Parts: sequence; structure tokens; C-alpha cells
Amino acid sequence: MDCIDSAKFSTEKVGIFSNASLIFEIDVKMKEHADILLHSVECLSTRVSQLESRTRQIENVVDDLKESMDFNQGKTDGKLREIKNILVEVLLTS
Repeated sequence: MDCIDSAKFSTEKVGIFSNASLIFEIDVKMKEHADILLHSVECLSTRVSQLESRTRQIENVVDDLKESMDFNQGKTDGKLREIKNILVEVLLTS
């Protein structure tokens, strides 16, 4: 590929564009792409925040479920001990 002499490039026209209008068009396109990218990043950030929020909700529900299971298991163990004590009494009184 041929090297472009920057001094020569700054004074000549490229196709139908002068150097200034070419730079302007490039700036406009770069701004458009930057705006699209920024919008995409903002949307992604919003989605990540929603995901974090829902993940916290799931963690809270799982914690509540664990506590409920522990509580119910404790109640069940207590009832089984009661039944065992009743059966022991029945066997001893028989």
C-alpha cells in the first residue's frame, strides 16, 4: 500500500470531498457510532441492574425456604420425639 503524504493530502481534494469535509463526515459517522455504542452500553447496564435485583430476590427466597425447611424439620423432630415418648409409655405400661 502506498504511503500518503499528509502535506499533499491536506491541500488536495479526495473524490468530491475536500479534506475538511472528509474529516467532518468522518467525525459525524464516529459520533453516530459512539452514540449507538453508548446507548447499547446504557441498555446493557440497565439489564445487568435488573439481573442483580432479581438475583437478590431469588437469594432471599432461597434463604426463606431454607429457614422454613429448618423450622419444619425441627417441628417434625419434636413430634417424632413426642410419638416415641408416647410409645415408650405405652410399652412400659403394658
